[in-house]
Amino acid sequence: MSLRQPNAAVCDRRDGKPKAAAGSIFGPAIGCGIDDLWSSMAISPPRTPPSAPIASPSPPPFDIDDSAILSEGEVFPGEALVEGVVTMHDCVGLDGVALVRFAQETNASTLLLGASSPRVRNYDYVVGKPVLADAVSWKPMNAPDGLRGHLFTLEHQGRPSSRIEVFLGPQGRLERVAVVDASHSALAAASGIADPSAMLEYAQPERHLAELRALAQRMRTDNRIGYVPVLELCVGEALEALPLGCCGAEPTALVQAHAAWATTRRFLGEMSCLAAEGARRHAATELTQAGATAGLGSLDRAWSESVVV
Repeated sequence: MSLRQPNAAVCDRRDGKPKAAAGSIFGPAIGCGIDDLWSSMAISPPRTPPSAPIASPSPPPFDIDDSAILSEGEVFPGEALVEGVVTMHDCVGLDGVALVRFAQETNASTLLLGASSPRVRNYDYVVGKPVLADAVSWKPMNAPDGLRGHLFTLEHQGRPSSRIEVFLGPQGRLERVAVVDASHSALAAASGIADPSAMLEYAQPERHLAELRALAQRMRTDNRIGYVPVLELCVGEALEALPLGCCGAEPTALVQAHAAWATTRRFLGEMSCLAAEGARRHAATELTQAGATAGLGSLDRAWSESVVV
């Protein structure tokens, strides 16, 4: 459908040019010549590029001295260097800390102590990430022949925050434990969005604890051995007090669920103590060698206020 009204433009018979008529929706400029459009402008648009530059030349590029950039392992003047020290400050003051997992920032550094002298820079630092929960629910899960499977889902404010998969043998012995954070997915793991501690699996739980005990013994006698708890978890005070929901469970299954939850908590609790001991001992060794033992007090307080030690 045409929006132009009939006779919207008429031709001036004196010069042969069309003139806009009343009712044209295209405006009075339709039909005007090019020269007519520019005639009312005070300054005509440039028809050729300017012959002189309109701005002064750019300053010459400056060169960065690569030798002034600190590489990994170097420190600023007046700073001491430590590596792999765990900080728990993100977990302090939070209600409902049930678990704490750990993530290491490799090839990066942060200022661990800035108010004391000397300042301490923490390379490849480790941060504790809290897992909050105010309830835990249970349901059975498929397991290999001869084993019983239990799925415990930690929830915070009605949303899942983590799940714990447990396989138990006929005598109630732990055969497998996996702790999967809510942020974990196959795509997130493949793309590197989720850190490795978002999914921790212990195919032989008792053997894992035995290795941690052996490591703790070695660290007590050899300060050259370090420890970073990225494959372990620590337990917060909220875990022990979480109410266990077993909706619709038969009496036998209910008893098994409570027994499995108690066994799981014991495993996590012992791993927590060993991991916290190793991480704190590593921090003490690093800060002592750096001559900055004044910072140990705040680190230890953060541990005590965050997890069960």
